[in-house]
Amino acid sequence: SEAAAPAHQVPQSPTVVPQEPNTATSTTITVYWTVGEEDVIDYFQVYYMDESEGNRQQSGSVTEEYKMAVKESYCTLDNLEPNRCYLVWVMAVNFAGCSLPSEKVTVRTVPAAPIINTEECTVCWDTATIRWTAPDLEAVEYFILEFHKQSDFKKSTFRSMAGLRVCEHTVTLQPMESFLFFVKAVNNLGTSDTSKPAVISTKNTRFRLNKETLPPHLQLSEDGTVIHFDELAMENESLLTEHRYEFLHNGASYDVLITDFPARIGVFVNCDIGQLSFFNAQSGQLLHAFQHQFTDFICPAFVVERPGFLTVCTGIEFPEFAKCS
Repeated sequence: SEAAAPAHQVPQSPTVVPQEPNTATSTTITVYWTVGEEDVIDYFQVYYMDESEGNRQQSGSVTEEYKMAVKESYCTLDNLEPNRCYLVWVMAVNFAGCSLPSEKVTVRTVPAAPIINTEECTVCWDTATIRWTAPDLEAVEYFILEFHKQSDFKKSTFRSMAGLRVCEHTVTLQPMESFLFFVKAVNNLGTSDTSKPAVISTKNTRFRLNKETLPPHLQLSEDGTVIHFDELAMENESLLTEHRYEFLHNGASYDVLITDFPARIGVFVNCDIGQLSFFNAQSGQLLHAFQHQFTDFICPAFVVERPGFLTVCTGIEFPEFAKCS
């Protein structure tokens, strides 16, 4: 007579492995579990819920849990919230039935991707200081800053700097180029999603005016680029009515006759050759230039001496006429 095939038994409860390093991102967690060596298993049912929902469940409130079926002894939970704790438990299933649920284990996602503050970045001729913000900064161990030339689709110019402990970093760049920058946050559980790319160009310089140096009769826009002269605040002052173009340097004054009134004036500093130039930004006419050996920080200053406003345009691309000056 033939021997009867052994009947399947209901599997034992799986054991969910405590969360291991480098198993999470901002929106995903990979969970592993073990089973008994003798168990015959067709598939697993994986359940998870937000840990706060688990606390509500204990109090008797209605909760929301999610379920998925997998054949392997691991799975990746996705579409999760950054820096959030979740409860996970697993049941094993075969032809004979379903095991009891495993014990619930708490797992956690990595903080959300940092945000590069393009307006706060400082760009010079051959360097740039990249600044960013990070949600849940206390949960971040360090940052990774990455960049490559914007035109480099193969990323052969790709550079990466890890272990950054603060939300800014200065890098040396090639002049007259545009670059794409990215930032990621890291802790022992894994690496966050990559930030949205930020375009940083050494073809221009971006800065904002310092409100602390603003005279009391002037107003500064919220974005720090427009100075406004309030006429009512100066109604008792005598105002200049003539147009005068005067350039001052080291105690010397230079008067320049200009036939075309420049609505926009371009200021260009070339530290390599020690030259400060002023242009009619619309026509490209060179108004005046100074020679000076720059050995310290250069701080541009602007003032409005009669009713009206002055707008500082930063971050514009280097004009062709200035390259030939």
